[in-house]
Amino acid sequence: MFLILYVGVRCVFNGFLLDWSSVSDPTKAISQCADHFLRIHAMESPLTLCMDIRRSPAEQDMALISFYKQTNVEWARPLNCRLEGDTAIGHGVTCFFFSTCMEKMKSGFHINFANSSVTRLFEGEPGHLVPSASHFLVESDMFLMAGRMIGFWKGNHSFPKRIKCGSRIWPMPGTSKEGAGNISPEVLLQRIIWPREDDDDDDDDCSADIKCRVSGYLRQFITRATPTELQNLVKFWTGWEVLPTSLSVEVVTGRYPTASTCYETLRIPCHYKDYTLFQSDILASISTCHAGFGLV
Repeated sequence: MFLILYVGVRCVFNGFLLDWSSVSDPTKAISQCADHFLRIHAMESPLTLCMDIRRSPAEQDMALISFYKQTNVEWARPLNCRLEGDTAIGHGVTCFFFSTCMEKMKSGFHINFANSSVTRLFEGEPGHLVPSASHFLVESDMFLMAGRMIGFWKGNHSFPKRIKCGSRIWPMPGTSKEGAGNISPEVLLQRIIWPREDDDDDDDDCSADIKCRVSGYLRQFITRATPTELQNLVKFWTGWEVLPTSLSVEVVTGRYPTASTCYETLRIPCHYKDYTLFQSDILASISTCHAGFGLV
């Protein structure tokens, strides 16, 4: 049972086995195997993962489960993600799907398995989750599905977090100290590219004084935000919870804060003249991060 997760991705494609067993570091071994086959299949027609955010949580989760439980699929092919019911396109949509899958791995799927409205694949303390002992989950290939989800994460991003496989503790997305839930305001502020007076991308109606005032409201919000609010802000801003190396802010003409997740850019209206209204609107905007992109 514990030969799951990334083993579920299985470094066996089309009958060929990559000789990675001699690599002592399991993370490097997995990475070498995955990278090899991703290069081989990089030019093939992509797989398409689609989810309609207008559907119920159970229907959205079933769309993910149905995709990853397909049989006779070459999983090393490229992946295209489409989010129906939202105008978002590009890399931000893919990030949203990866983030959603990793969150479901931690919190559970809204599927009625074994008389439970939410089915959890993993149990234990945060940061040290282990597979559920449910025989039903094993027989239904849910752990194979989980391995494929992690495999797509690994094929597109770093694999820095922890998961237990057998007697080893291996990293699992979404549970490390670098996860969005543990982002400090100081780290986030350091990575922001703030608007400048001579920025051509900002609205011409926004003077330097206005940019300074509105940017100050955002700084104030970040320094006062709770961990959950910071997590929602990052997900609204970029499409997922992993903090990128840099994020941009633009001060523009508009009604509410929006985000271009593909470019990791937060656009804040210039009309704010007091922090209270700004805080109310930014909280309302980032609360949409679990339903869509709040812009695009």
